[in-house]
Amino acid sequence: MPPRTLTTFPSLLVLLLVLLAANYAHADSSADELYNQGMLSVERGDITAAIRQFKSAANHGSAPAMAKLGWILDGAELNNEAVIWYQKAAKKGNAEGQFGLGTMYSKGEGVKQDNKLAFQWITKSAKQQYSKGMELMAHAYELGLFDIEPDFDKANEIIDAGVATNMLWAIQRKATALDNGELGLEINKAQAEELESKLKTITDATKSTGSGVVQ
Repeated sequence: MPPRTLTTFPSLLVLLLVLLAANYAHADSSADELYNQGMLSVERGDITAAIRQFKSAANHGSAPAMAKLGWILDGAELNNEAVIWYQKAAKKGNAEGQFGLGTMYSKGEGVKQDNKLAFQWITKSAKQQYSKGMELMAHAYELGLFDIEPDFDKANEIIDAGVATNMLWAIQRKATALDNGELGLEINKAQAEELESKLKTITDATKSTGSGVVQ
């Protein structure tokens, strides 16, 4: 997925006009088809087309498309509009939407800053094994973010769950912690080296096959 920078997106006016114009529905396409078309447009860098396709999919009730609309608008700093779509997706139980809404609360963008709500929504996404949500939750328990008390046991529990499902961030964090004696763990160079080797194997396989390993 491309990084969310202003240079990635068309002008704010173009985005708003496309969003407003995309209220029609494609009678001959299902929500899944429209969502997949939107993802292909994102990969091609055609954000204008992606908005039309995601909006049409959202009109068909697609929560993933709602979350992606939030992601695009968030990246373009259209925070109020982003929150609307994140909320729609989050209320349907979509993990990406829940994570996006949580980050908006954490930053106070489009909504009043609220660490409690940020933590609640990010927790919901992490419980669905959403990688970004799990990573931020582990980080929060490690450092005491969102006004919670640091808890290395909970941080390690989340990281271990990520390692078990080959999440790259989790493998790297666990290896570093074992190598340096962090997160309340004893130094174990051998286990750290095993994890680094696992990380390299997964990374190399992803590069050679283009397979979608969750990061």
